[in-house]
Amino acid sequence: MPPKKKQNVNRTGIYYLADEHRKLYPAYSRMSIHDLIMHLLPHWRSMTLVERKPYEDLAKQYKRARMLNNENVITPVIPSSEEASFIEKNSNENKFLDSFFSNDLTDVFKRNLYFVTFQIFCRTDDEDGGDYYPAEISIMKYSFCESVKQEYFTIIKPEKFPFGYTGTAIDLSRETHQIPPFNFIGANGDYSRIWQEVKRVIGDSVVDSSTTEPIIIFCNAFERDQTTYLLNWLVSKDEINRKKSSKPLFRIFSFEALVAAILRRLGFGDYAHQSVREQLRRPVYTMQIKERCAYHDSLAIQYCCRAINHGFSLFLDGFVRQRFIQLLSQHVQAESIDKNLIKSLPTNNCMDDVQSISKESMQTVVDSISSTFIEKQNKLSVLTQPEITNQSKSIKLGAVGSNIFVQSSSTDQQISNVATKNKLSIWSKLRAGPPIELDCRWSISSLHKNNTNDEDQFIMTGRGINKTVKYAPTINSNDSGRHVLMNSIGRGRRSNLIYPAPSLSHVMR
Repeated sequence: MPPKKKQNVNRTGIYYLADEHRKLYPAYSRMSIHDLIMHLLPHWRSMTLVERKPYEDLAKQYKRARMLNNENVITPVIPSSEEASFIEKNSNENKFLDSFFSNDLTDVFKRNLYFVTFQIFCRTDDEDGGDYYPAEISIMKYSFCESVKQEYFTIIKPEKFPFGYTGTAIDLSRETHQIPPFNFIGANGDYSRIWQEVKRVIGDSVVDSSTTEPIIIFCNAFERDQTTYLLNWLVSKDEINRKKSSKPLFRIFSFEALVAAILRRLGFGDYAHQSVREQLRRPVYTMQIKERCAYHDSLAIQYCCRAINHGFSLFLDGFVRQRFIQLLSQHVQAESIDKNLIKSLPTNNCMDDVQSISKESMQTVVDSISSTFIEKQNKLSVLTQPEITNQSKSIKLGAVGSNIFVQSSSTDQQISNVATKNKLSIWSKLRAGPPIELDCRWSISSLHKNNTNDEDQFIMTGRGINKTVKYAPTINSNDSGRHVLMNSIGRGRRSNLIYPAPSLSHVMR
């Protein structure tokens, strides 16, 4: 006969009572712990709360220790065979970034930083080529001066998996990002278009000059090889510039090294990379991030590329940026003796400007193809759209995971004056109040296919004012219609925007 499976017993208070009886009375030692618990159950029920307390405390201590052990497991462990290479790579990064940020503090404060995060379905073994098969991408342009400037994210339709790796892709998908590897209606298979959007965030001039000066990209320390491979893979899918012999060059660094280098530049000494990783594991930088793609927002899991990038930006805004501003204000005050600098300063006091950061701006959200904007005028948030040819057709475009491009109001692309002529009349009835959220999502009736035609279906729940507005068509598709969802005050989800520093931008021009 096969051996009986060992029964799992929860370590509650009665478990420790039974364990004590087994140690005190040898006759009980022959009984299984499960049978002994059932035997002592009437006695346990007759005990007072004071008598139960020592056993309940033991159960709480065990539960607390188990939770701490589970948290420690989350941190990736570096294999011993790769440890020396990993340490050497970190050391080289520190040396380069110290030189990279050795310029004037003002230049460092307004310098653009690029964060790129991928989710993958699988990686083939080295003997099979060591190829990565992407599932999702998100890229963000960030600066300490303006916080999040632009971002792009989309779910990627994978190429055909090699023989023997289909099961691996399914298992990894279930364990992490939960993006279906097959027949997912929201997947984007236009790789050339994805690269063009990534190039748009980085900037054409930066990409064109990258043949001589590599583009600096930051990502998770354990995903540097993965990010390098997939960025080069996207470049190889560029059909527009395929004939060009020169390809853009990337140099990938860890986000942990970026934080450590900035803190060294500000004079705060060495900060361990592991300490940054421990901070990034906190729920405020993972599960509590509200800026997610529509698919992962519906699942409420932490494996979302957009959420990871926003965790990076939130960490820099909350942990580094305030220290930067304090030191920069002292730096500007010391340099104000220079006459040339005094001429370039605005009429108001620069120190007052530094202290008034993060109070006067609002992000602008724009789809990657359409021209729908949200702007702030006279303390009233209004939705505007540039004049286009008469288009009154119904809206049909891709489902969850299609291209989304988000751009702040501080970028070079300005909204046309013509846009103000086409304000939607419904906005004129709203009272001035806190910033509302423009959520580039659409109604979701299924994780894999959106088959609803209900235009009044709300994505978020709560007591706030909800209104859905359709906007101009973007991608040719016949599966679902996008909606712009606006949440006013209430218990619905709202944006907690970290505003840029408009006053300092005048100083640095």
